Amino acid sequence: MRGAKKVLVLLLPLLAVTVGACMAQTEKDSNRPEPRDEAIPAGAIKAGDDLYMVPAGNDPSGCPWYRPFAPGRMVAQAMYYRAADGRFVPSREAADCRR
Repeated sequence: MRGAKKVLVLLLPLLAVTVGACMAQTEKDSNRPEPRDEAIPAGAIKAGDDLYMVPAGNDPSGCPWYRPFAPGRMVAQAMYYRAADGRFVPSREAADCRR
């Protein structure tokens, strides 16, 4: 019986931490804002399903760059260039700056 008590004493704190972590995750999910419908910015170029590239000015050398936008979704906060074949690329070296 003594061994069972030791196991119980060791497992109870672990169980409490596990339940607490699950509760914290549930609260975090319930506090998450609902996705909202956002208007597609003017001049946006469709780049995929619900993904648009929005003109965001020029880099210091004058090459146009773009930022991603997806209505109601989070996107990477990075700047992209446009390649000669029309793809959007993060690399300045692959960019076609004559556009």
